[in-house]
Amino acid sequence: MTLIKLHIFFAIFSFVFMLGAFVLGLIFLFHEKRLKSKNWVIFMSRLPPLLLNEKLALNWLRFGFFMLTAVLVTGAMLTHSWKSLLPWQILHGVLALVSWGIYAVILNRRWVGVGGKKILLLSFLGFATLTILFLWN
Repeated sequence: MTLIKLHIFFAIFSFVFMLGAFVLGLIFLFHEKRLKSKNWVIFMSRLPPLLLNEKLALNWLRFGFFMLTAVLVTGAMLTHSWKSLLPWQILHGVLALVSWGIYAVILNRRWVGVGGKKILLLSFLGFATLTILFLWN
């Protein structure tokens, strides 16, 4: 498998796992809001408990972060010379590093024990930067 194919493979799977974590985050917000307002919807009984939902999202984030790291490494290997890069390519690389940094902060804060809405909103920001990167290509 060539390096470009490997890079594309990692990029697609990274985006898929981050998308899964994003969807789980949306479900978490919806479920938490409904529980606090005591406004039950019929299908809420089919949703996973909040703690399980948060753990699932965290596992998706961990695997997506691993894949995103592989995307950055293969992308750096594909760049032959930093001098010949176009300005938009440099901006693309910087945005990829910002996205990686956001997810690194999320996972680091999670290991310390901070969770909930702050981490969720930060993951939404990370997903927004990834979406921009994915659509940019």
